[in-house]
Amino acid sequence: MRRLVRKRQVDGSVSEDSWTPSSRRLTANTRIALAMGGVPLIGGAVSGLLWPTPAMIVLDGLGLWLCQICVLFLVARFSGSRSKLQAPYLLSTIFSFAATYGFAVVVVGFLFRSR
Repeated sequence: MRRLVRKRQVDGSVSEDSWTPSSRRLTANTRIALAMGGVPLIGGAVSGLLWPTPAMIVLDGLGLWLCQICVLFLVARFSGSRSKLQAPYLLSTIFSFAATYGFAVVVVGFLFRSR
């Protein structure tokens, strides 16, 4: 059985094309995006469990963010695309990273350290 996709053209006619399913494999960009979302959560949870002092928690978060920015820079530099990382994007990542990291530290610290 062949699947068709019908598209209505501007002039009112209908064209039928065969449908091909999208690839289910994760691309490198998708993996990097998932890692960028997961690193602050996992790093914040581990830091909330391991480090009792706020200074160590902040230093650990800054180190993780710096590693994340270095990976972003290297991907943009050596990938085949011509996209460049702009400074506002790099600066905005620290706020979203800090919010997610801080949320994970507070939640894990509140749940597991208070006992």
